[in-house]
Amino acid sequence: MTNRAIILAQRFALKGQSLRTEEDIAVLRRILTSLSQIQVTEICIVDGAHPAELADSLSLFDFPELTVEVLGNSSWRRASGSALVVASEFLQHSPQGALVLRSDRLLDNESLFSLANSQLND
Repeated sequence: MTNRAIILAQRFALKGQSLRTEEDIAVLRRILTSLSQIQVTEICIVDGAHPAELADSLSLFDFPELTVEVLGNSSWRRASGSALVVASEFLQHSPQGALVLRSDRLLDNESLFSLANSQLND
């Protein structure tokens, strides 16, 4: 089972910092809650140019059981491929693999748990 996930938050970057809504933040917080519930506790969120602001908006102190790193992707205009490059170090330190999720596509906990427990790397 993997306990690591990468969340691609490029949708937020495409919308621009000033257009990030409370709904966007609520969706990301729901994803963090779901990951915590299935014991995925090491998370890397790749945002656009404002990772510190996103981290502050997420109130990560509400998730003491999680280790969350928010990274900036200055080349976000190249879409999610460049976001994975930004997260490559996180991926390299994931011997059990990592879930890769989009911030605008919610999955139910059962699906997340199934993916986290799959043996896709075999």
